[in-house]
Amino acid sequence: TLQHAIAIEPRKGLQAQLAVIDRVLALDPTLPRLGMVARTRRARLLLSAVVARTSECAPAVPEVTRLRQEAARGGRRAADAARAERELTLAADLWSAAAACHGEDVESRAIAEILERLGTVSAQR
Repeated sequence: TLQHAIAIEPRKGLQAQLAVIDRVLALDPTLPRLGMVARTRRARLLLSAVVARTSECAPAVPEVTRLRQEAARGGRRAADAARAERELTLAADLWSAAAACHGEDVESRAIAEILERLGTVSAQR
């Protein structure tokens, strides 16, 4: 519906909203009808997005550095619910520790939206 509205009347605000929605849909591990492998892969993608975003804006914060190192050690293990939960918790902890990274760009808004929906961090927009 939003894509159709943009095609009729392209407004910058709607285009930005659609970009955030598209990114949320690509990362959100809680979407209905996702299997365990897809959920685990998306949890890892979300964690990777948080790691990438925080490396740009909080490179010297000790807690952020420690959490990024912990994320790097996670490696590739079997797809299971416990792993997905650990990665989501780590993503939330890292995002919370890197408050300077909470911007208005598409990536930051999508990450914040997903983590807020999961109830792992408070809204900081």
